[in-house]
Order: sequence, then C-alpha cells, then structure tokens
Amino acid sequence: MSSKKKAPPTEAELANPRTQEQFRLALRRKTRMFYDIQSLRLSAQGRLTKKAPGATIELHPVDLQQLQSRLKDLEVAENNSLSDLDAHLQEVPFYKKVILPRRKEQFRGLGPRMASIIVSSFDIHREETVSQMWAFAGLSVVPTLRCKHCSAILQTADKKAIETNYDYESLTGMALFHHPKPAGNTCNLAGTSISRSETLNSGRQQRPVAGQKLNYNAWLRTKLCGVLAPVLLKVGSPYRKFYDNRKQYNIGRNWGQSDAHRHQDAQRYMIKMLLLDIYKEWRAFEGLPVRPPYSEERLGHKTSIKPISTESTPEDDEINAVLADEILGELDEPMLDEDISRLY
Repeated sequence: MSSKKKAPPTEAELANPRTQEQFRLALRRKTRMFYDIQSLRLSAQGRLTKKAPGATIELHPVDLQQLQSRLKDLEVAENNSLSDLDAHLQEVPFYKKVILPRRKEQFRGLGPRMASIIVSSFDIHREETVSQMWAFAGLSVVPTLRCKHCSAILQTADKKAIETNYDYESLTGMALFHHPKPAGNTCNLAGTSISRSETLNSGRQQRPVAGQKLNYNAWLRTKLCGVLAPVLLKVGSPYRKFYDNRKQYNIGRNWGQSDAHRHQDAQRYMIKMLLLDIYKEWRAFEGLPVRPPYSEERLGHKTSIKPISTESTPEDDEINAVLADEILGELDEPMLDEDISRLY
C-alpha cells in the first residue's frame, strides 16, 4: 500500500462535499482505471520482450529506447493511479475499521486491490440479501437437470440445456436427452434419451446467452474466481476449509464431470462464503438489517457461521453440509432491472 499521506481537502471539496453515491462511484471508477492502465502497461511491456531465438528482425536501438520511455510513462501513470485508489480506499470506514485490521487473520489474502473491487462493486444499502450479491457477481446457479450417474447437464431435443426455474414438476412428459460431451464420457446413457428417474435436480453456473444482456458483472466474477480464489488457497486463508469441505462433499456424492469441475465449484463456494461474511458484517456495520441466508430463512436450517477459525469442528462440517444444499437453490430473489442497469 502507498505510504503517501492523504492530502487535505481542497476548498472546492469543503464547499461542495461528495455525496455517498458520488464517493462510491469515484472509488469504482478509480479501481477500474487502475486495472485499465495496468492492463495497458502489461501489453506494452510484452512488446519489449525478447523474441524467439533466430528471429530475423530486431528493433533499432532508437525505436527500442523510445518504446522503453513510453513504458516508463505508463508505469508512472499506474503508480499515480494506485496512489489515488489507496487514498480513496482509506476513506471507506468499513474497509478501514473491519477489513484492514483483520487482513492477517480472517481476511488473509484479501489485499487492498481486491478489497477496493468488492466495496466499490456492491452497494450494501441496496443489497438486502446475500443472494443479491451472489447474483450480481455471477455466483448464483441456474437450476437444471443432470445425469444421476455422471453429472452431465441434460438437454432438450433442440440441444438446449434444461432450465427448470425450480419447477421440476413441469418437466413431466418432456423428452430428456443426455449430452454426449465431454469427450470420452463413458456413461452408458451418453447421447441417448433418458428417463426422469435417472436425473438429478441440480444447477449450473451463470453463463452468457447469445442475444441477451448479461445479468451479472462478468468482470467482477473474473476477479473473484480467477484472481482472489487462487490467492486464498495459496496463502492458507481460513476460508480454505470451505473449499476443502465442498470438494470432498462433491467427491463423496460422485458429483462433477472431472476434478477440474469440482475444483471450480469449490472455489465458487469458498468465495460465496467470504461474501456471506462480508455481507453480514458490512450490513451490521452500517446499521442495516441483516437477513439470514436462503437455507436458514427459507429452509429452516441453522447456517450461522461463527468467527472464522483455522480449526474445523463437527459443527462447521454440519453447517457446510447444510450450505451445500443452498448452492442448488439460493437464488430466492432474482436480479431487478435496476440492479442489472448497474452493469452498464
């Protein structure tokens, strides 16, 4: 984190202070600008790497020096953008008083960059349930049917995945077909019609649909699942136990088409549990009502999670087993149009 002290407010800022929405919007724009400049700097840096041995054309020293000078300009811009972002993040009370003091314990692996992504992407005053946060981040599941034997997603005659909207009874009499992929599927039912008794009520992750707007923030999901999740695993975050429990749960019930499939599912589950804790603490910090998660409010299960500990207890295992059911049916409140509008 930058060591520069926060500059005192200017006369213009004192005369016309930011509104809460302007403050959050500025943090979001500064976060995205930092990553935009970083991406550009990485691309420019790649143009100065050494070519493969035997390349016939090399840059002229004058051109090489000029490109290196422009790269340094981008590095300066990136550092300035990072300083602006760090200074703005320090003004977020929830980050400064909750996340920052626990970065070495509960939130180990959640650094300033990822924290700025989370606190700028979500509006905790509008996220009344954690399900809304999951849906906005692309972590909710679409209810579907899978083969009971190999977990492959089933499809209709026109090769579209079967989405149930939780009304599994409406599938009575529908022709169900087993998807032959992935390649090498040894299931005896692969590529054939399948009876309802051979199916499993399940779900699949949200994905883009041709001709339709995304109903989630794809950039946010990439950062959470593609960047934050591997970091949590590598640094030994306390949330690692959610990953391990979820993966073992999937192996025990023979769920998933491959180990990579189970790995990705367990990573998403771990991130969802992290967001669940952030939702509870953030709403409580702001003095807002905290709604229980789906499995507790709708299914009547006990899902309250104690402060994170590195030790796994039988109670933790029971809680994780209950929360596993939530993965298959937590989208209790679909995204509203006003939530979708935030993506654009």
